[in-house]
Amino acid sequence: MFKQAFSSRDLTNPSLVALATKVGQMVSALNRQTGLETIIIEAFGTVIQHGEYKDETGYYITFRPHPGRSYLDSTKNACKSLTESFLAMFSGEHEVQTDPSDPNSPITVSIITGMTMIAD
Repeated sequence: MFKQAFSSRDLTNPSLVALATKVGQMVSALNRQTGLETIIIEAFGTVIQHGEYKDETGYYITFRPHPGRSYLDSTKNACKSLTESFLAMFSGEHEVQTDPSDPNSPITVSIITGMTMIAD
């Protein structure tokens, strides 16, 4: 799966700006609930997965718990809530990647939202 983070050029697309704004609002709301900065967004963008006869596209977000607060239950709950909220924005196959042995490891949530068939 190839990931491409949004660039400043992508911010000329109103639908991507609306999507980025919604994700930012979700993170801000979670941080307000805990009273601390608990989540740090590292990347947000599109994904493409090339198949033999189809290309699948979608979105991804990579974030991590704040390193000084990753041990707190409120931080763990905020990360779980952001994962669930991001997945709820779309329908499709999804994948969540993280290293469970490292509480500070980044969490990447990818979801496939569309498909294009490729003809010979």
